[in-house]
Formats: sequence, structure tokens, C-alpha cells
Amino acid sequence: MPRPHHPARHPAQPGRGAALGGKLGGFLGRKGDGQPGSMVVWRVFEALALITATFRFFHPQLPAGP
Repeated sequence: MPRPHHPARHPAQPGRGAALGGKLGGFLGRKGDGQPGSMVVWRVFEALALITATFRFFHPQLPAGP
């Protein structure tokens, strides 16, 4: 039985996603730091690739695509 869909209490903020991803790449998010730069974004992609490879290694029975 599918669960009922409840809309989010607060709409998504574009800058919030960048900050959350930036933390994965080592961005500290201090008051005067500004937005994450290209090196931080590169580290995020590397970390996500490692997480994905690890998950696929431990769960090979799951399909890779949608």
C-alpha cells in the first residue's frame, strides 16, 4: 500500500543544496566564506563516486539504473 504524499513544510532552497554538498567536500560554511568553489565541487564528486562504488560492491544484486 503506497504511503500518502505530504508536501514539504519548507520549500527547497537552491543555496542549501550547495552548502550540504560542500560539506561533503570539506567546505566549512562559515559566515564569511561565500559559496563553495570548484575544488570543493570536485571533491564532492570524488566522494560521491567512492560512496557509489562502495555501495555497489556491497549490494551487487541491486540494479544499476532506474
